[in-house]
Amino acid sequence: MNSFRSLGRVLVNSSRFSQLATRSFSNGRLLTNSRSGLIKNFPKTHFKGFSSSNLLMRSGENDETLVQTLTEEVKYEKAEIAEQGDSEFIRSFVEKTGFKIIDSPGVSDVVIEKDFGNEKIHVRFTINDISNMENEVPNVEVFDESQDPNGEPTKIGDNQHRVEDDVSEFYVNLVLTITKPNAPTLQFNLVAEEGEIGINQMQFFNDPKEAIEQSSESDYVRRTVYLGPVFGQLSDDLKEGIDQFLEDRGIDTGLSMFIQDYIEYKEQKEYLRWLEQFSAFSKA
Repeated sequence: MNSFRSLGRVLVNSSRFSQLATRSFSNGRLLTNSRSGLIKNFPKTHFKGFSSSNLLMRSGENDETLVQTLTEEVKYEKAEIAEQGDSEFIRSFVEKTGFKIIDSPGVSDVVIEKDFGNEKIHVRFTINDISNMENEVPNVEVFDESQDPNGEPTKIGDNQHRVEDDVSEFYVNLVLTITKPNAPTLQFNLVAEEGEIGINQMQFFNDPKEAIEQSSESDYVRRTVYLGPVFGQLSDDLKEGIDQFLEDRGIDTGLSMFIQDYIEYKEQKEYLRWLEQFSAFSKA
């Protein structure tokens, strides 16, 4: 997948728009009586070079250049997508795993789900995690495969000073929810990176809607529920059992690699859609 012209773009999380606070005055006379005084005392502003002709312009003087640039960008992205071919890797994944993909144009979240016996497997992730490529990686020690005279691995530094061979690697946050009749709903907060899946948290819900539904009420429940123990502090036998539990349900290396490929695939399509919308807006 070659969608990393996006490295030069800033991916913005739409959920972080700030809210505007409004202020009201209960005393109507305060607003009415003070308005004339405010106008009198308000400092005069002098606009240099102001021309009333600007008010009559139907578009900016540089709009035509912007439209031409957008047209070229759209043409380039379409050629890139055509060169990469169709989505054969998606069909192959669906056939081999039984997962169904739920994806809507213009929506960053993607859901894949399937049945496993009497269980329903539900995985949610977002293409916005492609921005994790540019985020700071936690500082961990890096060791060479060679050993020092004492038989210990040779430390070569930390990953803050390490240049990765493959800049396309990024980590993805996954929310795995497993439901089945007459049982609590089990949910995992996972991280997929470089073909591996790690467990951050696992918790239970009494109602499947609380775990899956995208609403303010369910979100509040998810933020206040007990998150469970630290996975790394569990016994080795229990951790091994949970790892095997996930692998049996297809939560494995293959899924991790597919999700990263799918994020790149969808991000490029969404970028093309964004360009086309921008172009349509500029031409209107």
